Amino acid sequence: RRELARAIGMAVDTGELCADCDNEQLAFEIFGVQLVLQHDARLFGWDGAMAHAERAMQRLLESYYP
Repeated sequence: RRELARAIGMAVDTGELCADCDNEQLAFEIFGVQLVLQHDARLFGWDGAMAHAERAMQRLLESYYP
């Protein structure tokens, strides 16, 4: 998550994400989506899990757009 937070910081620096973005929090949330994707994919199948994960990531990232 440290490297993900660093990459998020770079996106903030280039204006791709809001200036007030909490790098550590966003990294935590992205990691959470990734974990539940793996969990649900094994239990319920890849296609459904991936569809949910894509929607979750889209909503999450949109909340951090400038």
